[in-house]
Amino acid sequence: MEYLILDTSKVQGVVCAGGDGTRIEPLSRFRAKPAIPIGGNNRLVDIMLSNLLNSSITHVHVIVQRRPQSLIRHLEGYANGVAQMRGQYVRVLAPPKEDDRFFLSDADSLLQLRSTLLSNGTEIFLVVMADQVVKVDFRQFITAMLQADADAAMVYRAVPVAEARGQLGVLEIDPDDRVHIMREKPDAPQSIPGRPGFCHANLAMYAIRRQPFVQMLDHIGASHQPEMTLSRSGIPWLINNCRVLGYDLEINSIPGVEAGERGFFADTGTIEAWYQVQMMLCDRQPPFNLYGRQWPMYTAPLWPISPAKFDRVGGIDRAVFGPDAICQDDVHVTHSVVSSGTVVGRGSVVADCILLNDVQVGSNCRLERVVVDKEVVIPHGLQMSPRQPPWDTVKFADMFSRLKAGEPVSNTPVLSEGGILVIPKGYRFS
Repeated sequence: MEYLILDTSKVQGVVCAGGDGTRIEPLSRFRAKPAIPIGGNNRLVDIMLSNLLNSSITHVHVIVQRRPQSLIRHLEGYANGVAQMRGQYVRVLAPPKEDDRFFLSDADSLLQLRSTLLSNGTEIFLVVMADQVVKVDFRQFITAMLQADADAAMVYRAVPVAEARGQLGVLEIDPDDRVHIMREKPDAPQSIPGRPGFCHANLAMYAIRRQPFVQMLDHIGASHQPEMTLSRSGIPWLINNCRVLGYDLEINSIPGVEAGERGFFADTGTIEAWYQVQMMLCDRQPPFNLYGRQWPMYTAPLWPISPAKFDRVGGIDRAVFGPDAICQDDVHVTHSVVSSGTVVGRGSVVADCILLNDVQVGSNCRLERVVVDKEVVIPHGLQMSPRQPPWDTVKFADMFSRLKAGEPVSNTPVLSEGGILVIPKGYRFS
């Protein structure tokens, strides 16, 4: 495909990676949400960074905030490895020290980092989120904006009205593809004309020319409401005051991507959503494929590293394994993700599970529909599932209400509303 925009050095990728991630607790308790592992060897942030790198975006800023340590360490691997190898850079931006406060929203982060973002002559700002599972060639997206002579563009996807109701931003788009209204998480989404039951969902990927970007930041600052998100402040201002193109994800073409994978998008905002994406990766033909050679999924290099190892296993069916994973004799693993450095002991059965990094599963255990965070040791012979949880397990709704009230929560297992048992990082079985 020919691209109208040839000099991608004039495009700056801005990855918003500072959300609290409270709806995916306890996985976000000790790490930023974009640092949560996915697919046995990657982090959530890797997916969007891979899209940017594969799109030849040479300048990328990742905005971090709460619990950023593991995310920063991970991103340093990009700075010293992948990006450097490709002649690109990935730079971490945190709240300015002189302010001595956190960002109050993604819009506030752009405003507070204004001088840094505007310092290098960028002509187009590509603002994206760090926790989305999607493949998109941003060169095609930007080209469409330039060809339409638009001031900005935003990616959308047609979804069932029931899926968007109260959950997603919904766009109303003119026949000439101009966005004229955006409603944030409406209770009654407007159906697409001629396609009842479906609406245009905002996917929170924005391309904005420099002058409208500056004017948008001026508006955010003048509103004196730093807690308002970009989708409730800056983007509605753009739609009302500029020409904003709606870009359908379905028309974006990725090299090597099968027809069934084109247009796939998943949010990972809840335990259930993140779990379902991981389970999907185990399918024979997943709608999101980590193995495409023409559109690779990058991650920070790990040294030293060894291949996964299997002894005389009993059976493996639709499973994903990370490097350094070990399965001992007579192990059965079904429809599960076994991440880097994890060991599954002799005679154990693992079904519909996600084992994160450096988990030790004892001998003759049986795990079903369980997420085990890193550095957990599971005793020999333990049987565990949502029907057989540890004695101190709490319901997600109870834990979430305590978090919202600012009350402390203990590092105990959590049973999600969708019936998934989550063992938090470092939990010790009594």
